[in-house]
Amino acid sequence: VACYARPGQKFTFFEIDPWIERFARDAALFRYLSDCGKNAAMRLGDGRRSLLLAADGAFDLIILDAFSSDAIPVHLMTREALALYLRKLSKHGVIAIHISNNFVDLEPVLAKLAQDANLTARIQGHDPEEANPTPEGKVSALFASTWVVVARRPSDLASLNDDARWKTLQLNVKDRPWTDDYSNVFGQLIWTREFDS
Repeated sequence: VACYARPGQKFTFFEIDPWIERFARDAALFRYLSDCGKNAAMRLGDGRRSLLLAADGAFDLIILDAFSSDAIPVHLMTREALALYLRKLSKHGVIAIHISNNFVDLEPVLAKLAQDANLTARIQGHDPEEANPTPEGKVSALFASTWVVVARRPSDLASLNDDARWKTLQLNVKDRPWTDDYSNVFGQLIWTREFDS
């Protein structure tokens, strides 16, 4: 992500694990920060709690990438969390959320949160193997991913209008929105996946 920064842009990373920061800053292991993110700020601690300390309207883009493991940090995907993100977002800012997960279907959860907050949302699934299949016998280092972008109004996502890969997120979800007092991870489990015993 650091290497997407353009001149004049500043990135702030929120990371809960201090070891991840150490690895990211070790140029012998990774060079993204040393090559592209020398001026990036790093905030250690829980992302939601750390974001509370940021100024309101401070960010043009908030990227959430915390949902791809088998443990879902539910407190980052609730009505109250979304309200916090919107408060910290600039007037025409966008929230991008990586929802790829082998175990939990987060699309309906985000759809309901967007519907509940009267937001506009788009979704894109990208499978690099479909575009560039890996030759037989080789293992691909590329993984499919699904992203949702959320904004206050459709005009804030107008730059995506000509990109057919971005679909409108269907907001007619009947389930209750997740809140700090209610979530239903069990109801979003993906049961069709086969597991080795």
